[in-house]
Amino acid sequence: MSQNALTQAVSSGARAVIAAQAVILLASVLGWFALAGTWAGLAAGYGGLVAILLAWLLSRRVARAGEAAWQGGSRGMLILFAGLAQRFMLVLVLLGVGLAAFKLHALATITGFGLTQLGYLIGMRTTGSGHRGSQP
Repeated sequence: MSQNALTQAVSSGARAVIAAQAVILLASVLGWFALAGTWAGLAAGYGGLVAILLAWLLSRRVARAGEAAWQGGSRGMLILFAGLAQRFMLVLVLLGVGLAAFKLHALATITGFGLTQLGYLIGMRTTGSGHRGSQP
């Protein structure tokens, strides 16, 4: 597989995964809106958008790591580990800001984040991006 084909495959897979996350995010927002009102729906949306931002950042890092691996060396692995640390800190900061500064509904925010992360796993499974090799 060429470098350009690899980048396109990662980009295509990322779009499919983010689309799956968006569907689950919308369901979460609508559910919280119906159960607890506008503010809870917005809180769920905030949590879900944090999860989608993380998925987008991961797809960019994977593409960069793939390009670095294509050129040889272990720089690709360093890029992935740096991205892991960046995403971990972003989760803490963004959810902390949402809960502490914006005073968002805590359960709705965390539920929106968690369900949208579940959407990431579902999207990875349905696009076939989550496994290596051929299926028997």
